[in-house]
Amino acid sequence: ATVSVLYWVFIVLLNNMALDKVHSVGNQGDLPVRVPPSELFDFIKLIFKAFGSDENEQSVVAHHIVQANLTGHDSHGVQLLSMYQTALKTGRYGVNVPLTKMPKQHKDDHIVVCDGYSTKKNGKKVRGFGQRLFREAVEKGCDEATKSGIALVSFREGGHIGRLGTYGELITKKGLCGILMAAVSDHEPLVAVHGGAEAVCCTNPLCIAFPTDGSPFLLDFATSRVSFGKIKNMVARGVKESDPGLFIDKDGNPSRDPLQMLSDTPGALLPFGEHKGSGLMVAIEILAGALTSGATTHPDYEMHSSGNDKAPCNSALAIIFDVEKMHGDKHMANKFLDYVRNSRRADPKVPIYVPGDVEVITRDERTRLGIPVPLSVWESMFTVATSAGVPASDLERFRKLQNATARL
Repeated sequence: ATVSVLYWVFIVLLNNMALDKVHSVGNQGDLPVRVPPSELFDFIKLIFKAFGSDENEQSVVAHHIVQANLTGHDSHGVQLLSMYQTALKTGRYGVNVPLTKMPKQHKDDHIVVCDGYSTKKNGKKVRGFGQRLFREAVEKGCDEATKSGIALVSFREGGHIGRLGTYGELITKKGLCGILMAAVSDHEPLVAVHGGAEAVCCTNPLCIAFPTDGSPFLLDFATSRVSFGKIKNMVARGVKESDPGLFIDKDGNPSRDPLQMLSDTPGALLPFGEHKGSGLMVAIEILAGALTSGATTHPDYEMHSSGNDKAPCNSALAIIFDVEKMHGDKHMANKFLDYVRNSRRADPKVPIYVPGDVEVITRDERTRLGIPVPLSVWESMFTVATSAGVPASDLERFRKLQNATARL
């Protein structure tokens, strides 16, 4: 009992000392609830069981969501559960949707083409949970790359696939290298191009993953300056004013109010890197949207999302290489990455990180100390669970996590 009390005293002190910083200043809102990863995994599994997902889908999606929060990408974590529930209620998403693999055009093809939806008799598409479906597609691509040295994976119009870096980690664990990108469809545009005053694209992320002797090189980012999920996370944490230069208002003027991005008349996120990032964002829309024949954003696209149903659909492209078959050299990569880390710093007090380092550090910290979930997001999880039919008795163990913190 004494150890338990000391643990929670420590957690409360930690919450008061250090709140996560994600492109924001000002009011940080309520203190988060620190949740052990295993508890969060069980909570999410319980919700997806109530949704109707089978054991495999429960586990795969829950693991993916927890990994997003563990690595600090809260924008792709538990805050999305209410959005997924709404998409299920409207029929745009469905549980246990099978991955449909298209037959090869030629027997020697190293191309894996998969659909992430099923079609009803009325022609309406029902998207499955992308975290499971795209993982299955990437695993098939890894098998193909292991046999032949290279594979191309085309994934068309599934549900939201979540954090792209999770698939990069999956690829590198098999000793493979991957380039992945995703386009968004059936969702209002979110990002303006360089020089534009209105949204015409979505956040179109890119991931490049390479195995090393230690943690993998893992570049994973949205092509907007900040993801839309991070805007939601700012609002959930009570942030009133963001860093400058992240988005514009509906009239095309600079704005620092994240709440206006969630209003009925939102502005637009801005691309990173001016014309270069904007060009990359457009290229990803073409490769992950048009090359896959999934979908691209344009005025003639028939939207099915509306009202409160804002869940995106994703088409994605993955290029997977076998490092050994390409005579690649992981040790050479290690030497270069260490050289970068140890190069002279602009500020001697600030370490130099390479892509993937921060995720490793954050994962270790949150594994030890618990995942910080904003109180409003934590409460929304109970709302989702209750409305999905999870018995109150099954939720008591999770409520105790918050109650224990509140008592101290």
